[in-house]
Amino acid sequence: MANKCPRQYKCGTIVPGWLKGNLPSVQEGLCPEKSAFIKAGIVAIRPKQAEVRNCGGFYVYKLGRAPYCQMRYCGNGKMVYLRTADKSSTVPHLKGEARHLSLSSFFVSFMLSSTLILQLLHRMNLLLFVSAALFCIVYPANSTGVPPNVAVPVGCFRDNSRQRALPILLKSWRGHLDWNTDLKYVVVGCALEAQKLGYTHFGVQFYGECWSGPNAHKTYDMYGSSSDCTSYVGMENTNLVYRRVGDDAPQQYVKVGCFKDKVNPQERALPELLFNARGNIDWANLKQIVERCARKAQEKNYMYFSMQFYGECWSGVTAPMTYDRYGHSSSCLSDVGEARTNLVYRLVGNGL
Repeated sequence: MANKCPRQYKCGTIVPGWLKGNLPSVQEGLCPEKSAFIKAGIVAIRPKQAEVRNCGGFYVYKLGRAPYCQMRYCGNGKMVYLRTADKSSTVPHLKGEARHLSLSSFFVSFMLSSTLILQLLHRMNLLLFVSAALFCIVYPANSTGVPPNVAVPVGCFRDNSRQRALPILLKSWRGHLDWNTDLKYVVVGCALEAQKLGYTHFGVQFYGECWSGPNAHKTYDMYGSSSDCTSYVGMENTNLVYRRVGDDAPQQYVKVGCFKDKVNPQERALPELLFNARGNIDWANLKQIVERCARKAQEKNYMYFSMQFYGECWSGVTAPMTYDRYGHSSSCLSDVGEARTNLVYRLVGNGL
């Protein structure tokens, strides 16, 4: 679709319409725009609300109906008519040189290069093609979160700019993204950068900075948990840490039981606090925090570990002999213990 004011008779009509503003990049997502019409040299006759998304190789438009029948949107070429839900109307598909289309009802139009449209129409059922393009509008890129086969979130953690928990800046997207819609792309891009170097863990900080390092899986939480993270990224001096799927999988573990504990440091049944994630707990996925605790215990070659007070991970060299010293308890949830209570696990396999 034209995104500059066309000449008055460019599209075969006295009142051509166009999209006011630049076409978005893939990363910018679904963007609100204004369409306008020109009549007798007067611009912006009855501007209409419009939306456009760059789906990578083609654009999808959501346009309001033209105010009058003689008003037509200017496009880029010959028309291939696609049937809409309203069987009394058609949706022109545009390519090539400038042509026009007249809107009698709400519609979506698709713009592709001549090569891509031919490939798609030959390889895909037409209905499937229309459905795929509609899917791009109905389900914006950020609505489903980071693809689960790419990376899983570990948690939100503080950082120190003088001595980074994740020491290597792999890439920065700051200044190049629409923060409201495309932060997911930063996470996916950061996962790919980490994969190139074989790093299992990475963090997204300051909205668009990708940090990692060869020992990221050991150092990412060195400054403790934080609450300064959005859905996908960390804020300034804060990492939202992810683990690449398939990497650094924890050893298998089994539940041992639910046991009482004491809060005096010298009397702890499992003496070493591996991390404290309280205040940064995904209550819908407590298993995730258990797996993180399993990895920490595995790194230290500890056989037994526990989850206490919902988000505290405890273990230690003496844990196999002392975990049940205060007797059984009934104050455990399905995956974690409550206050002063350990839900104890044991790593299995690899000779343990």
